Amino acid sequence: MITDKKGIIIIGGGIIGLACAYYLMAQGANVTIIEEKQIGSGASHGSCGLLFFSDVITLYAPAVVSTEIIRTFLDTSPLYIKPVPYMDRMAFLLRFALSCRKNHMKRAAKNKYTLLLYSSHLLRQLFDKGTFACEF
Repeated sequence: MITDKKGIIIIGGGIIGLACAYYLMAQGANVTIIEEKQIGSGASHGSCGLLFFSDVITLYAPAVVSTEIIRTFLDTSPLYIKPVPYMDRMAFLLRFALSCRKNHMKRAAKNKYTLLLYSSHLLRQLFDKGTFACEF
């Protein structure tokens, strides 16, 4: 329960910012949302209002790095990393590539599944209230 009534500022009026505001206000918080443009006009708009709870398999899948490098050259990859010689970026990408092993993928998928299941449950609760002009 929120006891400090000074107020909370949320940066971003997308689905995540609005959901945070909703739950904080339900606990009695004084919430202000700051959005650069129109509420819901950023990433939430770009996803056309679609929320989905799939894609449990993560980017840690084996061979994902080599597959995406090939797809980048074929211009079929959704991933784009500007090829510049930044050592920190290269070190990160190398560590990421070395982490793309089956045991890491399984652990990440298990944790992601738990999170997605809980998120789906929270979303169902919101829609069960019947106060939203959209479909679930």
